[in-house]
Amino acid sequence: MTSRQRLFRVFYRLGFTPWDGHPLASSLRELVEGATALKPGTALDIGCGTGDNALYLAGLGWDVTGVDYVAAAVQKARAKAAKRDVSAPGAVRFDQADATRLTGQGIGANFGLIIDNGCLHGMSADDRDAYVGEVTAVAAPDAHGLCAQFGDGGGECGGGHA
Repeated sequence: MTSRQRLFRVFYRLGFTPWDGHPLASSLRELVEGATALKPGTALDIGCGTGDNALYLAGLGWDVTGVDYVAAAVQKARAKAAKRDVSAPGAVRFDQADATRLTGQGIGANFGLIIDNGCLHGMSADDRDAYVGEVTAVAAPDAHGLCAQFGDGGGECGGGHA
């Protein structure tokens, strides 16, 4: 376990999660609700935290898998999902998984949309390399990707086809 993983586990244990409850990225809204919106399909939310983005996409008819390596985050996401209206469109599931080892953790494959809201930008160079390989392995051939980062300047770190 990396020191960064330990840090996030401690944050959740202490209840210090300032990234929770933030507004959805405007780029995500545009991608799935804008004038040239993608049609709902399968989506992977990497570093899903407590599930806000995954639940948003599921509410629009997407079948979403959210993954996070922090068990407490996944438990909170599952609790939110359990409160969804059973007649709501789309499906959502949350799994504890490491973004640098996706293929060996049974999360599925062939995702048409892959979103990352703050996971990639905090990784070491070696972890980023592993992440790229794993995301490529679980992406559909024509997948779209959206990556948002935080910190100095914030903003998006990329988008388009994966």
